[in-house]
Amino acid sequence: MSRPCRVLHVLAALQRGGLENWVAEIAIAAAQRDGVEVTIAHREPGPFPWTDALTAAGVRLVHVPGHPWPWRFAASMRHLLDEGYDAVHTHIGPFNGLVLRLADQVGVPVRISHVHCDEHARERAVGWWRRPYHALMRRWIRRHANRTLGVSAIASASLHDPTSPLCRVFPLGIDLARFAAPQTRERIRAELGLAAEQRAILAVGRLDANKRQALLVAALRDLPSTDVLLIAGDGELRQPLAAQAERAGVGERVRLLGQREDVPRLLAAADVFAQPSLAEGFGLSVLEAQAAGLPIVASHGVPIEATPLLDRVLRVPLAAEAVDWAAALRGAFKRGRSEPNTNPLRLATLGHDRNAVVDSLVRIWGGAWPP
Repeated sequence: MSRPCRVLHVLAALQRGGLENWVAEIAIAAAQRDGVEVTIAHREPGPFPWTDALTAAGVRLVHVPGHPWPWRFAASMRHLLDEGYDAVHTHIGPFNGLVLRLADQVGVPVRISHVHCDEHARERAVGWWRRPYHALMRRWIRRHANRTLGVSAIASASLHDPTSPLCRVFPLGIDLARFAAPQTRERIRAELGLAAEQRAILAVGRLDANKRQALLVAALRDLPSTDVLLIAGDGELRQPLAAQAERAGVGERVRLLGQREDVPRLLAAADVFAQPSLAEGFGLSVLEAQAAGLPIVASHGVPIEATPLLDRVLRVPLAAEAVDWAAALRGAFKRGRSEPNTNPLRLATLGHDRNAVVDSLVRIWGGAWPP
């Protein structure tokens, strides 16, 4: 019997978020394949919301201490790498360079840098003093990675060399079966306190300046009084958003739902999905909204790769104001929801089915390129 392929994923933490959810769900699916052993190394100490599900699936979790001191982290990572892996798959932005340099030194055959956001935008946000570090990490990635993946062309080019034959924009896969299965829309809406005549706009994401949920709160003033804004997520802007809604006279029409684990159910209850972000590496919730059949209004900060069903999406310029968002939302309401199960089938043909993505990753971890 041949030895299983041993894969090490490396990321910062396993909180709920687009990147973390995707890595965790891919790891669980891969661990169920014959001949694959999956370990996830995380910089931040746990436990995390994903801990129980991952360990139940047979995924090994290892805390690699030392952060934020690179030399301490490197010593801990080197000790883990000495156990022997066939592939190291890193998801920690520029810090991928350090991990892959260590992996190259110990002879790991497949070394993957995977970028999930626009690192240029993050670099501008943190300040000039980190630019020399980012430049060094980019050099190390290009020297020591022999596979580079990005969730979008913008994300990939922010860290990798897009002209390299080692570089791929890799489709994100989701569990399309969750959206093909019928949801009891009326029951879910009743649980959320939505009356039959109320139309619901749903936004999903951390409550921060980048996500710009304040635009949606402001747009609500120019929409019919029966329109309601549901915001799933939490963050430092929770109280400011609530205060803004009260000042605008729409406090009763804005529902801050907090962190939710049932986004597919929320999508079934909604009538329109909105994503006004300044910048997204991909925007996994936008893809899920398409799978659920919702019409979508998304800013130009959402990469085109996240909107493969363009007939279901209205794209809004970043400079657009609340009145423009209100107009776009009115247009989205007119489009209505797609017929059930139509969009999951369309997305599967475009490569966004999780099972197909895991198949490709297993081939990559085993040494194939291109997948």
